[in-house]
Amino acid sequence: SLQKDIIKESFTLSNTGTSTATSVNLGALSAPFSIEANTCSSRLRPSQSCSFVISYNPATQVQALNEQTFAVNYYDGFKSSLTVKYISGVLAEEPTPAPLCQEGATQSISCTLTNATAAKQDQLCQNNAWVDSGSCYAITCANGYELQNNFCVAVVEPAPSILPPVDIPNTAYTFEADADSLEWNVLGGTVKSGAIDQSYGHLRVNGTSEQAVAFKDFNVESGTEYILTAKGITSTATGDFIFIEVFDGSNFDANSSLVKSNSIDATGSMVGFNSLTFTPQSRVMRVALYVDGTINPKYGFFDDLKIEAKPVVIQNPLPAPTTDNPYLEPVNIPAYDSTDPTHLLITKANGKWTSSNLNNPSYKHFYVEPGDY
Repeated sequence: SLQKDIIKESFTLSNTGTSTATSVNLGALSAPFSIEANTCSSRLRPSQSCSFVISYNPATQVQALNEQTFAVNYYDGFKSSLTVKYISGVLAEEPTPAPLCQEGATQSISCTLTNATAAKQDQLCQNNAWVDSGSCYAITCANGYELQNNFCVAVVEPAPSILPPVDIPNTAYTFEADADSLEWNVLGGTVKSGAIDQSYGHLRVNGTSEQAVAFKDFNVESGTEYILTAKGITSTATGDFIFIEVFDGSNFDANSSLVKSNSIDATGSMVGFNSLTFTPQSRVMRVALYVDGTINPKYGFFDDLKIEAKPVVIQNPLPAPTTDNPYLEPVNIPAYDSTDPTHLLITKANGKWTSSNLNNPSYKHFYVEPGDY
C-alpha cells in the first residue's frame, strides 16, 4: 500500500538585470500546494534576491501525484511574467502497521450490567484482535443491591437472630461496650450497618426511616425484683428520642410490658434514665433499647447499662436467745444478702428446694420467705 509524503522545496528569485523589477507578485497555488516563507516584496532591485518555499501536502493518497503551474509576475518597463511548472508527488511504501494487541495479553473494559454502577468485561488478545473472555461482571452496585457472585442482587433484610439469654441470677449484669455491643439482637425493617457497633465506647443503635430496636433476653429468677439503670444520648440532631422497655418473657407483647422509661432527647449530653424497678413472673425477660424520631438517619447511644437483682431484706429477725440453758449455743445468722454466693434464697417459684442445692458445700446459709416454709 502507499502513503502520502509531505515535501517542502525552497526557491530563489534573483534580479540579474540593470533595472528594478516592480509589482512583483507570486501567482496562487491551490491544495495540495501552498507557498510558505515568502520574503519577496513588490520591488526587487538589481543584483538582489528573495526566496519562498513551496509545500506539497496531499490530504489523501488520491492526491499523491499532482502538478500545478503558477506565474511570477513583475514589471520591468514591460509587463512580464516567469512561468514555473511545479511537478511533485512522491509515493512511498506504507510501513507494516503495529499489531492491535500482543498475543495472549489481557485487558478489562467497561460494560453494562443491570443494577450495577460499575461493571467490567475481561478480554484476551487472540490473532491480533481483542475477544471477550467470560461474561460482564459487577464491581459496585446501586443502592438497595449488594454484590453476590459478581452480580447485583436485591438486599433482603434477614430475620433477627435471637441470641441465647444471658443469666442474671442474684449478681448484676453490666453492659461492656467492647465485649457485649455486638451481641445484641437487632429489630427494624431499615436498620442498617448491623445497627450496633462500638462507637465512642457506647452501644449504638441506628436506623434510617423506621424505629430501630436492639434487644437482649436474660434468664432471671421469677418473682424476684430487679433494678435497671442506664445512661443515654441521641445523635447531635435534635428530634431523635431513645427509651428502654422491659418485657416479661422473650417477646414484644404490649401486655407483657413490665416497665417503660420516658422518651428522652439527650442531644449532646449523657442523661441518666430513671431507675426502673420490675418483677418478672417468667424465667426470661427481654430488655429493648429504642431509637425513634423524625431525623434520618437516627442514632441512639446507650452506656452504663446495669441490671441487678434487688437485695432481699428479711425484716424483724428473731432476737438472740437469752436463756442460760447450757445445751443452747447462740448462733448469729446473717441477714440474707443476694450478692453473697454462700447465701441461697428458696421460694415456691424459684425451684431451689433440691437435694443438690441443700448438699452443695458452696451454700452456707439457706433462707425462705414467710409463707414458704
